[in-house]
Amino acid sequence: MTGPGLGKQTVLVIDDDVALTRLLVAILAQPNRQLRVAGTASRMLDILHTDTVDLFVLDLNLPDLDGRGILVALRKNLRTAGVPIVVISASPELQVEAECLALGATRFLSKPFDPKVMVAVVTELLANPTPTKSVAEPAVGPVEVLLVEHDPLTSRIIEHRL
Repeated sequence: MTGPGLGKQTVLVIDDDVALTRLLVAILAQPNRQLRVAGTASRMLDILHTDTVDLFVLDLNLPDLDGRGILVALRKNLRTAGVPIVVISASPELQVEAECLALGATRFLSKPFDPKVMVAVVTELLANPTPTKSVAEPAVGPVEVLLVEHDPLTSRIIEHRL
């Protein structure tokens, strides 16, 4: 069993940076947590076939798939649609954060992140998981989005993704 107060909670760290995953495992380790690590999207799928995950920590740059694609797939999957996802990225661009949040990320942390902030975010999300609407669910009623972007190509990419 997993969930708040029901036994060990599983955190899946999806990042190919060995040093960073070691840091994340060290700072997130708790007696009530099981930490799993996947360096690739295919390894993540292997873990998801056998384990229920209570929280994902997802890097955007993986060797076999862009993290945005993983984010969309996790939100479309009924088993993972409501699981909190903390995205970590070295990209300093605000549109990357906005895009990840629009695709269903629960939180976004820029690298390098403060380990104390990461611990606080993960602890909060595991204690109070907030259901996240799946990307596959249709919006209720019309939704207006104001997109402000000076680059036409970037604007078209964001518009397409939304």
